[in-house]
Amino acid sequence: MNSPLEHEDLNPQEFRETPVLKSKPLSAWISLTGRCNLNCLHCPKRSVAFAPRNLTDLPLQVFRKLEEEIFPFLKRCKVGGNNLGEQLLAKEWDYFVDRIGRYSFERTLVTNGLLLTKERIKKLLEGGWSIDLSVEGSTQSTYQNIRGGNFEKFLSVVRECCQQKRSFQETKAKIRLCFTTFYDNIRELIPLIEIGARLGVDEVLVAHLIPMIESQRAQSLVYHKGLANAIFEEGRRRAKELGISIQLPPPFPVKRMGEEDATEGTSTQWDRKGCYHPWTSVSINEKGDVMPCCISDEKMGNLMETSFEKIWNGKKYQKLRKTVNSPNPISFCRHCVLRGKDFTHFHCNDDRALLNFIGPTDQVDARFLMKLFVKRKIGKYRWGKKLIQEMKAFYKKF
Repeated sequence: MNSPLEHEDLNPQEFRETPVLKSKPLSAWISLTGRCNLNCLHCPKRSVAFAPRNLTDLPLQVFRKLEEEIFPFLKRCKVGGNNLGEQLLAKEWDYFVDRIGRYSFERTLVTNGLLLTKERIKKLLEGGWSIDLSVEGSTQSTYQNIRGGNFEKFLSVVRECCQQKRSFQETKAKIRLCFTTFYDNIRELIPLIEIGARLGVDEVLVAHLIPMIESQRAQSLVYHKGLANAIFEEGRRRAKELGISIQLPPPFPVKRMGEEDATEGTSTQWDRKGCYHPWTSVSINEKGDVMPCCISDEKMGNLMETSFEKIWNGKKYQKLRKTVNSPNPISFCRHCVLRGKDFTHFHCNDDRALLNFIGPTDQVDARFLMKLFVKRKIGKYRWGKKLIQEMKAFYKKF
């Protein structure tokens, strides 16, 4: 089997039937660098758990393994979107783009756009690349507050992308605005749709913020469902009026007081959705770590240490394939936003999935109970009181 078509035919046959696969992944997220030129408010790297360290570029020896063992079989590939880096900062960017352009798969660059130049845009569009431009506001003040960048510069890049794309219609490349939405910016969705239509972008992609740290909890639209549903509905209507394509999450199920809790009802249905990623997809970061999808940080292996084939059919992957759709998958997979879909989470409206990292229960209560427990166990000792004070001081930082 040497073509994506052959693997596409075999892949569904192997799904749920065998943990050892003859087929190869059809979709991939690839990270070329972990470095970034921005420090966005909603970025996970603001959390201690996700603090960036040893930021680096994808080693050339790993990239060559991708060319040998993965690229020939892919139907599509996203460069970026599976880590915290801006891919245009990769030192070997031009080399990577040239090599990737030799393959026939559909390719997309996920970028904040601020490092795109006329020459880079032309090279990408000539090579059939779609460009997904991340933006979390429609005004300079909101964009500056969230991303710390210059909104007018961003708009000039989008305008240049749209203008140049008219010369490369045969490549089917697309220019898309990617809007991660939460409480502080959701009211700017409608103006952003209007800006996108005016500039000539092909599509606006809207996805929920997935809180990574407790301080982001209140920003999740899980806690503002009525507002989210109203603006999503208006967004669909406005996009239709302007003739611009849009992908929006479905409305949240909102129940009346006294009815069954919405979180329990939707999460039960969500858990029943099948996960395809251990069979169809792969995510590889700039360190060569291989993971099942762009959401999971569960490492299946590292391409600096072994071949992709040994990782793809290794013990970790086999165990994941046996359990992910069983009645007892690992908790993270059970509520993952990618359940039921193969490449995006635009369709997700499930409370527990959207709060998967921080949990559906407000952690203020958990902290209070922990405080009582610690006081009871060690608060009577002098060293224990000192430790409690140090813990309080540490927690206030976050």
